[in-house]
Amino acid sequence: ITVMSGGVIGGGREVEGSPALALLHGRVPSPLPVATVSRDEDLGVRLSGLDATGGRSCVALCDPWCDVPAVLAHLDQTYGGAVAGGLSAPPAQVPSLALGRTVLAPGSAVVLGLGGDLDLHTVVAQGCAPVGEPRTITACRANCIDTLDGEPAISAVQGAFDKASAREQALMGQALLCGINPRPVTFDGGDAGPLGAREWLARPLLGQTPEGGLIIGQAVQPGTPFTLLVRDRATAQQDLDLQLQRYRLERGLAADGAEPLAALLFACNGRGKGLFGVPNHDSECVAAALSPPRAGATDAVGGADDGAEGEEGAAGLPIGGFFCNGEIGPVGVVASDPHARDPARGPALDTALHGFTSAVALICARGQGAG
Repeated sequence: ITVMSGGVIGGGREVEGSPALALLHGRVPSPLPVATVSRDEDLGVRLSGLDATGGRSCVALCDPWCDVPAVLAHLDQTYGGAVAGGLSAPPAQVPSLALGRTVLAPGSAVVLGLGGDLDLHTVVAQGCAPVGEPRTITACRANCIDTLDGEPAISAVQGAFDKASAREQALMGQALLCGINPRPVTFDGGDAGPLGAREWLARPLLGQTPEGGLIIGQAVQPGTPFTLLVRDRATAQQDLDLQLQRYRLERGLAADGAEPLAALLFACNGRGKGLFGVPNHDSECVAAALSPPRAGATDAVGGADDGAEGEEGAAGLPIGGFFCNGEIGPVGVVASDPHARDPARGPALDTALHGFTSAVALICARGQGAG
């Protein structure tokens, strides 16, 4: 599977904005099924090459012109396992995915199925901080929010700006986003960290209507929780640390306690050096936080200026990935078989398309404990 992006991750390095190639390779117990995705107007999403075996986890790689929500809904309903992945980031509407020697047309997706001896754990860390009090959408049309708590949406945004601190106002002037929360998330263990008891799906603000409505990057429904978000380096760092710690704790408490064999890292184009001011931030955090894998997988990255393998990635957890135009995964952490989860935590996983996040897909040996 080949993906075009604005940067690649591998060997402990993140190469952004220059020609590079990242590879992740290893031995697997049996061949992994790979499917291409198409959409039929009558039959909906169709996967060619992947049978409908329940309990399968999937890695989904889509291009920006694919109907990503429909693909994710199909994977959740058909397989029920964890789903993670990302969107390619081509410079224009050109082919950006390939399977073998076949270049796929814009509007395509590729799905890699994991099952049998392999499972997928996921960690999704946010990159934004809420500003002001959460509101509720009270009137809307598709992706236009007319009122928040009965107040014109633009008036609510202006009120939040007026009440914000000088630092928050500066951040709002640089990159103001919004967050929606289709389903509140209950955390185990008390404090939910810097984002509070909810986790928000970041969406862009696209404009306003003459009537004072707010146009955002996703269709919404009345009753949906809403907040304003700003990109924030400190929050992004804290939430990545928090979610990796949660993963280690939940993995340790899980029945199998499986160690990850390798990781796929899908980082937003808005992260990297532009957000953190230093190279290799997310990959170094993931490698440092997680235990070394078992033997059998190595990674490498070669850039325009240096073709050597990174020392940190080679010595620790093998990590490969790319910078995305959108990241895919469940909210928060999934560190066990979704079908074995406590029903109190929800009947199923809801895979979401994120923005400004770092989504980590950890490939684990199913039923193989850490001892």
